[in-house]
Amino acid sequence: MAPIPHNENDSKGIFYLKENKISAALTFFLKVNAMTINYTEADPKQEGKGLKTALVRESCHFAKEKGRKIHPLYLFAEVLFDKNDYWNRFSA
Repeated sequence: MAPIPHNENDSKGIFYLKENKISAALTFFLKVNAMTINYTEADPKQEGKGLKTALVRESCHFAKEKGRKIHPLYLFAEVLFDKNDYWNRFSA
């Protein structure tokens, strides 16, 4: 899979997958060196294709590169973190 684009400023950010329009997104708040995942969403037509999981995976890779921790506040992300020991290492 190609790198997933993202945008961020001093306090928040987004990872997203886009084909004509945004088909899935993950948003987060940023404080010091911690990202708080507060929302994931996928176009209902794209549900079940692993897009939201790919966004959480990318956020973990990104956090690792930047030396950040992740607080998976949003339930979908929290469940994925609970199931994945590797991702849990980045949990705040």
